[in-house]
Amino acid sequence: MSNTNENQSEIDEVSNSPQPENSISSVSQQDDVQQRSTSNNHNPPTRQRQSPWTIIKSFLFRILMIYLVTRFFRRPTTVHPTENKTLPINPAISNSAYMPGSLYATGDLLDIYIFISEEQVYKYDPMRKPIWILNHFHYGDWTSEGTHIKFNEFSISENVKNNGSIYLHVVVTKHGYSIDPNQRESHSPQYTFWKSKRLNKYKKKVYKKTKNLLTGNTDQDEEYQKKADDNVVELLSHWHSNMTINLLDDQSSWIKGSIPPPLDKYIDFDVYTGKFYPVLFLNDYWNLLADYYPINNTIDKLNLTITVAPIQLWKWQMFISQNMRQSWYGNLFNDEQNDEDQDTLKRALVETNPYLLAMTIIVSLIHTVFEILAFKNDIQFWRTRKSLEGLSVRSVFLSIFQSFIVLLYVFDNETNTMVRISVFVGIIIELWKVPKIVNFEYLPNEKWFGIIPKYKYVYKQSYKDTTTSDYDRMAFRYLSWLLFPLVVGYACYLLMYHEQKSWYSFCLSTIYGFLLTFGFIMMTPQLFINYKLKSVSHLPWRMMTYKALNTFIDDLFAFVIKMPTMYRIGCFRDDIIFFIYLYQRYIYPVDRTRVNEFGTTGETDSSIIPVDHEILGTSQDSNSQIEQSRFNFIQQKLCTIYDNSMLRSLIRPSTCVRCLINRIQYNSTSNNKSEIDPGNIFIRKDVQDLLINITGFDLSRIFHLRNNKNLDRIVYKYLTDKQLKEEQEKTIERGRAKLQMPPVLPEATENVEILEKDEMLSGFSSSKHLFMDISLGIPIRDRLIVARDVDGTLRTATLDEKRRMRQIYFPIVGRELIMPKTFEDKNLEKILERGDYEFILDRACTQFEPDDRDYIHVTHKTYEHIDQTNSFDVLRSTRHFGTMAFYFVWFKKIDRLMNDMIRRNLINDAVSLLQLYAIVHPNSKVAEYNFNDANPHDLIQAFIENEARIPDLLSEALRQYVRKTQQAIANG
Repeated sequence: MSNTNENQSEIDEVSNSPQPENSISSVSQQDDVQQRSTSNNHNPPTRQRQSPWTIIKSFLFRILMIYLVTRFFRRPTTVHPTENKTLPINPAISNSAYMPGSLYATGDLLDIYIFISEEQVYKYDPMRKPIWILNHFHYGDWTSEGTHIKFNEFSISENVKNNGSIYLHVVVTKHGYSIDPNQRESHSPQYTFWKSKRLNKYKKKVYKKTKNLLTGNTDQDEEYQKKADDNVVELLSHWHSNMTINLLDDQSSWIKGSIPPPLDKYIDFDVYTGKFYPVLFLNDYWNLLADYYPINNTIDKLNLTITVAPIQLWKWQMFISQNMRQSWYGNLFNDEQNDEDQDTLKRALVETNPYLLAMTIIVSLIHTVFEILAFKNDIQFWRTRKSLEGLSVRSVFLSIFQSFIVLLYVFDNETNTMVRISVFVGIIIELWKVPKIVNFEYLPNEKWFGIIPKYKYVYKQSYKDTTTSDYDRMAFRYLSWLLFPLVVGYACYLLMYHEQKSWYSFCLSTIYGFLLTFGFIMMTPQLFINYKLKSVSHLPWRMMTYKALNTFIDDLFAFVIKMPTMYRIGCFRDDIIFFIYLYQRYIYPVDRTRVNEFGTTGETDSSIIPVDHEILGTSQDSNSQIEQSRFNFIQQKLCTIYDNSMLRSLIRPSTCVRCLINRIQYNSTSNNKSEIDPGNIFIRKDVQDLLINITGFDLSRIFHLRNNKNLDRIVYKYLTDKQLKEEQEKTIERGRAKLQMPPVLPEATENVEILEKDEMLSGFSSSKHLFMDISLGIPIRDRLIVARDVDGTLRTATLDEKRRMRQIYFPIVGRELIMPKTFEDKNLEKILERGDYEFILDRACTQFEPDDRDYIHVTHKTYEHIDQTNSFDVLRSTRHFGTMAFYFVWFKKIDRLMNDMIRRNLINDAVSLLQLYAIVHPNSKVAEYNFNDANPHDLIQAFIENEARIPDLLSEALRQYVRKTQQAIANG
């Protein structure tokens, strides 16, 4: 049957039934022969290619699986008595004469007869002449004379022209023996063996009815259209002009029943001697699918170049593993084998420089690692992300749409099961991100068709309340101006010049082809948002870096793997986008003190800042004065900062205050003048005044019910005006006391000192002993606590030991010996998601000391969550608001807090925040502002231009504030 139809591109290879003798070749001479003998081959049009690194990764994975399965099923080489029963040894041969091994020794002479016939099973026929007789073939000869090549040309019958099969039969016998079983004197069945293999390969041709959707015309003939209507699938015979015959050179002591699978299927044994026949391996591995051409009525003769050569054991095992892979994949997925990826790999092995090929394999493994890391960091980024500010949410929905189109396209084109599964998993991952960016609200009064509940989606608050949503909308509007003309033009081109199966198929092909061609344009909205925000700190740089490295690896494959020029150009399109990202990262540097999405900063220890003695009010030689009277120094230091009333309120029985005083004493007496304690700045009177002013004083918030507590019994009293005023003053005093802020201290460091080591006490006890000074009149944190270890070492206690001993002997109400599970990250995340910020901060103040590592971790994590979700108002008029504001000022992250103040018309609080910024960072440009004469608008505008991390966010908030102010003035 003719196979020269113009729809040849629709022909796919049909999976052939696996044959044990069908395998693969590694003879180097065959490569040149194949290239010389493919002049008559017809290459089908190129189909869409898979990613080259996927091909190599799949190949390596298959080799590993074959090795593991072979190791699993390998049987012991020890011969058991039951196994010996399977060997029908000739009784005439003594047991001493039996030795396992090959029936032929290296160097034995063989005669090889090669036949071509249409019969599947070999049967000797004296009328059939071999196409090649190879006499005096030396078994195991690896010299140049051991490889033989012959070109053959033969006529074919009408049956072969009409899709019939044609087989190659190779018969091997010992030199001097005949293969004719009728010649009993010269014929030996023991020394004669053969193998057969089908030479032609069947490929499947699917008839698909297509037409021009505008005119209804088609280039297909009536016969083709009729077959397409009947869903006819034809198997057409194809031919390749190369075949290699390999004789395995192996002298191993194989014994029947001890050969591991799958090798046992290929080795036959002589029933008389127990020795195995040499493996005759008919190898067509290097026959590429692209080099096969159809057999039809126009062809009268076929040519075949036969190569006979030995093969090593390890190469033969590699080829056997490929046969097993074909069998496994065909049975596992019940799908037809598509060997185009194998062709690409073979071509790379033949045509690529060995050094470059080795580097490519190594890079492929690195590509896999990077892909896993990119996936891991992408999941981690979206799982821990609390704010959507700076991210293009619409790009996520566009990615879901793109994945959905690809899924429909692969189903419409009947792609194999593995591709469908991978695309489906990709959609699941993209859909997982949807709850991270939108909230679904149930509409109880609305239903679809009166039955199905109706929901609506609303963007997260962290996305709606920022300028990101405006910039995202603006970016997609600009993008649509570019995309719509391209889509329309591409659709018109397909509609006019290409035939389609249906309008549905046309729409899918149009969108899918457009996404492949112009898919990199979808990345531009994020570039636009970065440009408008003048920041890239919100991006998942780890995931993007891994993906970019994979893109560069794809560029390497574009040169190694043979592919169309346009496909190679397409490999570089993503590089352009990433280089633009890198340029934006260069021009919009990230603040090193900012805590990123992974909870780390760019500084090693952001709590240590060089000392400014002008701020501290100390001198370089103050140590001698402090040593004279420690208590006088502390009292003098506090009195210079606070007035008497403030001092009295601070020296209440409070662990936090005692910790603060001890910390001041420690830092002031320290010999290290290159470090600064944030607590020294925090307790300055001007800083405290600014923090109190920023915190606000709202009695309804201060005395609101906490933790669902009920009101105490209400008592009504008649009061005079004077008594009422006194009660109000008491309430205000109580309110101010409730607003007393927890101190800010750097993390306490472990400082264990060895006091003594007494070897006589070593092993005296099986547990360590702790000792604490419980004398009266000593502050808790000043009490000496030592430990005697089991080896006799006497040392000062660790921080954890000190905390436990203090809580045992001087317990604090509400504090537990073991840290509650509330503060574990997984539980803490849930509490923060509920917005119970005040609860967790109050609980942290009770459980920990202010310089405790866990306290700092919990409070900083809470502040970061508040910053990401713009939930500052929850802590306003509470004792934690000032400490939180100081944290943001210390780490130069006041942009969102200031944005919240401006949007709530708290412009004076925003100015106070700038004043605090100037005190904490005296070397910043904010410290140069004149806060006495300048108006608030000018001060905030100057900060936006010089110090702001997110200038566009503050500029928009300031513009709205000015517009509201002008409207209020206009309305009188």
